[in-house]
Amino acid sequence: AGCTSSFPEDEQLQNHLNTSVQDHLMQTLQALIVVQKENQLLRQSFQASQREHEQQIASLTASVVMLENTVQVLENNNVLMQHSRQLGPLGVNTPNATPPASLRAGEAAGDSVP
Repeated sequence: AGCTSSFPEDEQLQNHLNTSVQDHLMQTLQALIVVQKENQLLRQSFQASQREHEQQIASLTASVVMLENTVQVLENNNVLMQHSRQLGPLGVNTPNATPPASLRAGEAAGDSVP
């Protein structure tokens, strides 16, 4: 035959435990709210950094393309300069940039070259 009546001490203990659990849950909830706000700020900061990095990457990509185009132009100019040296001043194909002996100053007038 068990005792089913409730003692005043049990009720006080139960009330104290309920109050402690409620206090703990409220503190936990408040801590979670703080963490959630911090996470939101960190997410916003991360997204801003990500946008900035994407803009920097786009800018660097554009710079690389511009440099590649500049290199291509310089290579084309180099080829053109080499062809113009081979053709010589009169557009005649010569093996090097030096005019042939027959076009040197003294021989062109019929004088002998020392």
